[in-house]
Amino acid sequence: MNVLYIHHTGEMDGSSISLLNLISYLDRKRISPSVLLAKDGSLKEELESRDIKVDILPINMFWTFPGPRWSERNYLKNFRAFLPNKQLISYMERLNPNIIHINDKVLLSAGIAAYRLGYPIVWHSRSTYFITRAKINAFISSFIIKRIADRIIALSED
Repeated sequence: MNVLYIHHTGEMDGSSISLLNLISYLDRKRISPSVLLAKDGSLKEELESRDIKVDILPINMFWTFPGPRWSERNYLKNFRAFLPNKQLISYMERLNPNIIHINDKVLLSAGIAAYRLGYPIVWHSRSTYFITRAKINAFISSFIIKRIADRIIALSED
């Protein structure tokens, strides 16, 4: 089974370490992982040292942790996540995974693209909506994820 893991950063933070641990202990006879990072960083080298295929492709984020306030300039930038990402769509079609695993809520753009292409989606929701500065963004994010994900893994009360 080919599984595409999509992650929002290439930096080594808590979510990156969690993803690295998950992928490192997969049964590689049953699951063939590949990783798409939205940004380059040291995570790429760590994954490649474990013989995991890694690509980098920019993806617009929809931040809710804590995210921008509705009165901030960056608030409107969040909504770029809803614009079609033709590179991402082509990448998914070319890779043709059996499952897409999205590692965090910020990747609405990737989830929407995977859903439109008909791929099963496992969404790993790693952060809380509790501290979101613009509550409408929390509503939008949770609304979309609940409707397009086939399975959700949640690490918080949200």
